Amino acid sequence: LVVLPVGDVAAAWFSGEEGTSGVLIAFALLQSNSWKWLKSRVANYDRRRSYQNPMMYYDAESSVLTLLHTDQAAWRGQFQSHIQALKSKDLGGTWSDPKDIISRAGSFCRHPPLKTHDQSEWLLPIYYTP
Repeated sequence: LVVLPVGDVAAAWFSGEEGTSGVLIAFALLQSNSWKWLKSRVANYDRRRSYQNPMMYYDAESSVLTLLHTDQAAWRGQFQSHIQALKSKDLGGTWSDPKDIISRAGSFCRHPPLKTHDQSEWLLPIYYTP
């Protein structure tokens, strides 16, 4: 979950059986003036891949919402996973094509990035599965 500058709450999750084919990343918004989530949408999907562990952060400086998630070939295990990023300039209305940001095999993440103390850089906690 991430709170957006207008007070909306954005949520992302993976849908499907972890590690199998067609596991997708879904996204939904809870508007600040509502108690009901808007209809969820698919943010990223490939029937041959297994997408997992989505997390988001909003960069106020660039006004961009970034969604990160792991990506691995279906049925191959997380030792081949890498990390992708999608970006949205309209608070999740549309997403960029996915881009590998960490392509080392076995890269896995579960926690959103944090800003450094001086706010100059982002830190992404990851680990590797050999």
